[in-house]
Amino acid sequence: MIMKTFFLNIFIFSVLLIAPLVAMAQGISIENASGRLKDGFYQVDANVKYDLGDSVIEALNHGIQLRFDITVEVKRVRKWRWDQNIATAILSYTLDYLPLTNNYQITNIITEEKRQFKELPESLEFLGNIDEFPVINENELFDDRSYNCFIKSELRIRNLPLPLQPLALISPSWELSSSWHEWSIR
Repeated sequence: MIMKTFFLNIFIFSVLLIAPLVAMAQGISIENASGRLKDGFYQVDANVKYDLGDSVIEALNHGIQLRFDITVEVKRVRKWRWDQNIATAILSYTLDYLPLTNNYQITNIITEEKRQFKELPESLEFLGNIDEFPVINENELFDDRSYNCFIKSELRIRNLPLPLQPLALISPSWELSSSWHEWSIR
């Protein structure tokens, strides 16, 4: 009986994931990003837009925790060789639905700071506002060299529950990743 229920749940999840193949435009996009030297660090500000598909929202509202990683890279521009990666910083958040309070909770994985919101759009807006994220010590950036900064955000499928991962890998509605957004530091 337990195995029958388990396979029934897997079947229901697969229908929820694969059914909305003709989904509305969804995904993650970097609306804008910039950086500046402040307090001894090159700090990044960005605005990321999260547009989750129906199947992802359905899974979230049924207790599936979502993890989003915002990756920032600083590369030194070189003429005759590949650009050199100087620094990589990752900002990671989890998004949960709390059915007892009917709230959405965002947790910063590094600082363990938690914020709760009544509505999903509010929580996604908070998730998308990156303010003064320190990426690299200013002593590592030399005045006589050029640098580019890149930022990307993505849903980490490998952090989903194991039975859901294969289904999420084949479903386009779970492929949530922005393209790299680039700007010059100096």
